[in-house]
Amino acid sequence: MGPGLEARIPVAAMQNRELTVVGTFRYANAYPIAIALAEAGLVELDRLVDTRFPLEEADRALRATREDPSLLKVVVDVARESQTERSPHG
Repeated sequence: MGPGLEARIPVAAMQNRELTVVGTFRYANAYPIAIALAEAGLVELDRLVDTRFPLEEADRALRATREDPSLLKVVVDVARESQTERSPHG
């Protein structure tokens, strides 16, 4: 969506499922800059990830930030074997 646009939200369904809607604003042209920084090795991307879960534990990954508010980024790694890993940086 862009500035000035409106959306209809099914409030009753949100209440029944106890969903939370959070709005975000992305800055124009931020992605190319971030990609270039990462590509140049100027950003340690692994340090941004607090913990990783294998695909079989996706349900745990989705609950992880609610259960541990100190987690910022949780990754579901489809190539990882069944072993949850906590980053030493987190």
